[in-house]
Amino acid sequence: MALVEKNSDTLDKLNSQITAVNEASSKVQTHLGEINNSISNVHNVSSKLLEIADNSNKHIIESDKILQYVNKITRQIKILGINANIEAARAGEQGRGFSVVAKEVQDLADNSENNAKEINKILDMLSGEVSKIGQQLDGLKNYSDVQVEASKKVTQAVEKLLAETGA
Repeated sequence: MALVEKNSDTLDKLNSQITAVNEASSKVQTHLGEINNSISNVHNVSSKLLEIADNSNKHIIESDKILQYVNKITRQIKILGINANIEAARAGEQGRGFSVVAKEVQDLADNSENNAKEINKILDMLSGEVSKIGQQLDGLKNYSDVQVEASKKVTQAVEKLLAETGA
């Protein structure tokens, strides 16, 4: 009889422990669901940010093409200014007024060229920063991929534990 009572106490303890494991497993499973959703959201955000960074690089490239065109126009304006100065000098006294205009055109071309160079520097820096962002986002995406896989494995293990304990 003492043996039956001891086995009964052991069985009660086991049942209590199984109940505790089941409760803990259920809580873990609930929290894993939240973690999975969060990881999935981080993964989606990092993918969207990578796409935005890629689009930003495309816009920078387009802006650079426009700057190249502005530089081409600036060079042509400089040549026109030089030619206008030459023609003003040939005209002598009557060309003095035109010489002032030619000088202003050349100054305008110089200012445009300097501003285009500054914009180009800024675009280069921006391109470098966007590239760094893209690299970091790639790393973040890789980390989230690992987290998604690990989370799936943990979820499967908890589901298996619940099935084996009869929860």
